[in-house]
Amino acid sequence: MRPRLSLAGQFLAFQLCIVLLVVFVVAAVSLADADATFQRNEGRRLLAVAEYVAADDTVRLLLDDVGARQAQADIAERSRTFSDASFVVLIDSNATALAGADGRPVNLGASEVLRGRSWIGVTDMGGKGPCPGHQR
Repeated sequence: MRPRLSLAGQFLAFQLCIVLLVVFVVAAVSLADADATFQRNEGRRLLAVAEYVAADDTVRLLLDDVGARQAQADIAERSRTFSDASFVVLIDSNATALAGADGRPVNLGASEVLRGRSWIGVTDMGGKGPCPGHQR
């Protein structure tokens, strides 16, 4: 038979449980806050890059030019390198990637990007898996 803890031992165990519970709750809240801050800050930075690329006159001129795929790819790669982003994808009004995704269709989900609205989110590159952090 196991001996029972004294009253002082029971209080110590109770206090230890409360301290551990508080530490876990604070850690969870801190991680959630850090993730939200990271998403917000990186989202702003990448959205600025996307808006810069979209405002580029060269990009606008080349969007309808089927023979300008290499120039479009160069612009996407230059923007990706400059921004240190994982992906920069130029898409047309049919949600087909012109540069940066091998011409695969881009599943934009519930975004309003095709209506000319800024958007930050996760896309699915033609069934090849999600590509987080895309700014469209």
